[in-house]
Amino acid sequence: MSFEKIKPTNFDLFATVFYPSSCFCCRTDTNMCVYVCDQCAEKLNKLKTKRTKTVSYYGNSFTIHSVFYYKDEASAAVKMLKFTFSPDGAKAMGDYIAEKASRLKTQDFDLVAAVPMTVKKVVIRGYNQAELIGKQVSRYYKIPFNRKCLKKLRETKPQHTLSGIERRINIRNAYAATADVKGKHILLVDDVATTGATLCECATTLLNAGARRVTLMTFAATKYSN
Repeated sequence: MSFEKIKPTNFDLFATVFYPSSCFCCRTDTNMCVYVCDQCAEKLNKLKTKRTKTVSYYGNSFTIHSVFYYKDEASAAVKMLKFTFSPDGAKAMGDYIAEKASRLKTQDFDLVAAVPMTVKKVVIRGYNQAELIGKQVSRYYKIPFNRKCLKKLRETKPQHTLSGIERRINIRNAYAATADVKGKHILLVDDVATTGATLCECATTLLNAGARRVTLMTFAATKYSN
């Protein structure tokens, strides 16, 4: 896909003077406001998911749409965004997610939301990577990004350290809807889906608060339960 679909902001252009653009997968320098090199773009194309992930969650069934399988360049990009303070990577991920969302049968989104983090985790990491991705998606669709849709109520154990069942128990009732979502179709985004427990818990919270529909999308997903 092309990353010229969203025109860079003046701030983006100004920032490249001091922080040149680089590939969000391998950190190779790129042209101004281009966030993936040709080599990684070609490799990513081979990692595109062939089908969706369907998750049965406490009596409900959720479909998670992901762009890539979580391996190789896609995995490297997620880890770079989360653990090396590389916020620009979220722009590329948001563009990829938005492009895939544009091919869904139903696209009447009212707003974009992201899986929230606690304030403590945001301070430690420097940002909520899902929120940065969501803001880029909202720019693509020209619809609001609402960070107040969801709030994480408590710290939870890192999901990657737990089994599938433990993840569901760990995340259960950890979120609350803090904005009016009644009747809204919400596009909920995150960086990666493993078992899908976190996304499904967030979607359940929004639906219980009156959301009309929640579409779940991530940049990457493991093949687990796919």
